[in-house]
Amino acid sequence: MRELWLKELELLRGELHNLKHCQISFLTMSVTASTVLLGLAMKLSKGNNNPSLYLIPLLLVIPAWWVFFDKATTITRIVGYYKILESMHINENKYNYYGWEKSLEIFRLNQETGNLIWPEYLKNRTWKNMFSIIFFRTTHRYWVLNYYVYFGLSLVSLSMYFKNASELFTMAGIFGISFVLLSALWNFRMTWHLIYGKYSYRANTYFWDRILRIN
Repeated sequence: MRELWLKELELLRGELHNLKHCQISFLTMSVTASTVLLGLAMKLSKGNNNPSLYLIPLLLVIPAWWVFFDKATTITRIVGYYKILESMHINENKYNYYGWEKSLEIFRLNQETGNLIWPEYLKNRTWKNMFSIIFFRTTHRYWVLNYYVYFGLSLVSLSMYFKNASELFTMAGIFGISFVLLSALWNFRMTWHLIYGKYSYRANTYFWDRILRIN
């Protein structure tokens, strides 16, 4: 049994590396593609006076933005499980060991049934924390930096559209603003939870401890 979870530690370390590489690839692709698409839009819009072309990068940036933070929750969940496996190295009889896939199935079942509750005494929701995220005063600057990059790319696309649009509130403009605002609010919420809330490393470690600990 000991050999199995020690081997799993290695495999999960590789999985974490792949997920982080995937995130970097998404971010790099978003920046590069947005730059190229905006450049093309500038050339094409001069000929047909169609400012909606400046919104095309949003079709790539916004999905990538959502996927990036979805991958982030996967990373924190794996890290929480990883920390439990490390604890087993010290006290092997403290936790049940089912293997990653079975444990993940149990985790999701508990999640779906509402059994994974982040206790009130561990919650850290204050206005100070919100400002810590906004002004980079957090130890998890990686999440915040990526949030700002995606938000910035979206704003550039919107600003180019409104700069060249003859009418401010067209259907394309309204959809563009709506999707950017929705994404900005939702992913700020995700950033909050990744740092302080139910998707944080601390929370996931707590959940895994509750699920796998031997009563």
